[in-house]
Amino acid sequence: MKFNILYLFLMIALLGIFWIKENFEHQNVNVFFGTAETDERELSVDYDVQITALFVAVGDKVKAGDTLMLLAQPELDKEIEEKQFAIEQLQSQRSENTIALRNEIGLLQSQYEAKKSELESEINVLRTEAAVQAQLRQAIGRQQNEAIKENQSYNQVQLQEIAVLEESIRQLQDPLKKQIQQSKQKQTGEDAAIAMQINQLNHEIKTLRDEKRILVLLAPIDGFVSDLPVNLGEMVQSFTTLTKLHSTSPAKIRGFIHESVDLAFKLGDTVSLSSSVRELPAVKGTLVSSSPQLVELPTRLRKFPEVRAWGREIYIQLPPNTPFYIGEKVMITMTNELSK
Repeated sequence: MKFNILYLFLMIALLGIFWIKENFEHQNVNVFFGTAETDERELSVDYDVQITALFVAVGDKVKAGDTLMLLAQPELDKEIEEKQFAIEQLQSQRSENTIALRNEIGLLQSQYEAKKSELESEINVLRTEAAVQAQLRQAIGRQQNEAIKENQSYNQVQLQEIAVLEESIRQLQDPLKKQIQQSKQKQTGEDAAIAMQINQLNHEIKTLRDEKRILVLLAPIDGFVSDLPVNLGEMVQSFTTLTKLHSTSPAKIRGFIHESVDLAFKLGDTVSLSSSVRELPAVKGTLVSSSPQLVELPTRLRKFPEVRAWGREIYIQLPPNTPFYIGEKVMITMTNELSK
């Protein structure tokens, strides 16, 4: 009786399926895999700018605080010029107000002097008439005492008229002073409002100039330039990526917990990390983030690359100067027991 080799292959296949099933069911649920990843930073600003100087190129290594590029805001210069012009207009208006007040006061004083001169002329006419009448009385022998003062030679009607005119002159001064005071108070109020506007504009100009002084893009981390999508002299809109930086060594581990594993953990837990391909001392990391959403595992992190698998993402913060390569496959061991 001949032995059919197909039965042998079928038996091997069944044993393989059984072995895979057993591995999935009895795998160490506290151990899974991830990759070492860099700290990526996309740098942008929240206003439109023009690139005025570039100090780095793709691939350059930088230190935290290094100047990457200089930026300019043409709109700031335009705003500053507009505000300076507004200040000049206000200062011109204040000068015009001062000249107008001086002219108004001069006109009031001229009107006062003209009215006063008119009243004084009437007084002089009355006094002249009284003097002529006195001379006439003296000439006809009615003068009783040559030593009588001149104003005593006036009759009562003339004295009353002169008194009324003199009082009118005195009363002219009060309205004049009041009008001048009101005009000065009005100008003081207008000057105060203009001064307030000028101070506000100066403050805004100072703020704009301060913004111009800080248009320097600095590296926030040690790393290298992975992307530089802008060119010298280019106008760039707000929030557009100006450059991308990657840290020179891994800053975090991106791991995946298989969907079949119900592992109890919490943020802040400490895990043990070791290279899956190199003999390195284990490194401690801190669990800083996790996602409840299931995503497909990368091929190289699957236990069986040909079998598609899904899991939850977690992120683990690495301490400085870890020995892992960027992108290296890392074995993650959690000390928490499986949640029952």
